Formats: sequence, C-alpha cells, structure tokens
Amino acid sequence: MASQVGIVNLALTQIGSARIASMTEDSEQARKANAVYDLIRDEVMAAHPWNFAIFRDSLAVLDSTPEFDYGYEFLLPSDCLRVLGTNIEEDDFKICGGKILYNSDSIKIKYIKKITDTTNYSPGFNIALAARLAAELAYPIADSRTLSEEMFKLYLDKLKIAKSQDAQEGYPGYQDVNYDGNDWLDTR
Repeated sequence: MASQVGIVNLALTQIGSARIASMTEDSEQARKANAVYDLIRDEVMAAHPWNFAIFRDSLAVLDSTPEFDYGYEFLLPSDCLRVLGTNIEEDDFKICGGKILYNSDSIKIKYIKKITDTTNYSPGFNIALAARLAAELAYPIADSRTLSEEMFKLYLDKLKIAKSQDAQEGYPGYQDVNYDGNDWLDTR
C-alpha cells in the first residue's frame, strides 16, 4: 500500500520535480504538497463512491428543529464528504448547513467518508490522486500551465480507469440503502 509520501512522490515525478523524504521536510515540494494534499484528496474521494470509502450510519435527531418545511434535523457525520443515499423511499429530505432536514424522527444514510489512512486506498485511487496532485502542483513547482493542463487530462484518464476497476469489485447489486433482497431476482 502506498503512503502519503509515496503518492506525493508519484505526483512530483510526473511533473519532473525532485522527490521528498517526508511531508514535514523543509523543501519547496513538501511545503506546496502539504498546502494542497488534504483538499485534493477529499476532492478525488468525493468524485466517486469508492468502495473503500462508502459507509452507512443511523443519525440521531437533534433537539433543534428547522425553521420551516421539515420537522426534524440530523447532524451529518463530521467525516461525511458526500451523502449517496438514505433509507427514505421518496427522498423528501434536504441537506443544508451540515444537517439533513426531514419529516420523520429517524434516518439512515449511505455516504462517502473522509478516509485519511492511505493503507485503505485502492491502487487505482492512489494513481488517480497522484495525477490530480500533479495537475495541482505543476504550475507552482514546475511553473508550467501547459504541464498542469496535461496532468489534469492524465488525471481524468486515470480516474476513469480507477472508477472502472472500483466498479468491478464485489456484487454489482443495488445502490439502495434500503435493499433487503428480492426473491425473484435472488433466485435467478
């Protein structure tokens, strides 16, 4: 499994820059990579429902209530990057201000969780993340907008491959949080 330094070094190599030994070293590459790493990681993670980052949670209703339209509000988990779905069939809910507003006192969500431990990442995600970092670092480190644009195209290609690989893991199944099986489909 790749480390944060390994992912950053792949990005730096792609733009023809010197590699780093640690994220805390006193070098231009480490400082600039540190400045963007978390934001870019979260962006790439939220761009696709990666199998390693999908989690489910039952949310606790808050004591406060929304001003109008909904009767209850629920605090989203602090590590939630994006809500993928709920157990609500009609999806009559609203997300705003880090909360879900809904008209019932219980809700379950499926979401993309912010994962910071690189040992949990898939190889394809690591490659896509490195390409996206290369696109972000190309101008500040290599002083080349052209290289930055080329790296962003590379990122889109690597992302496409990584998403395809990710989609092939496990049973294709249903994306619904509510799915409890279907006898007819299960017997096929």
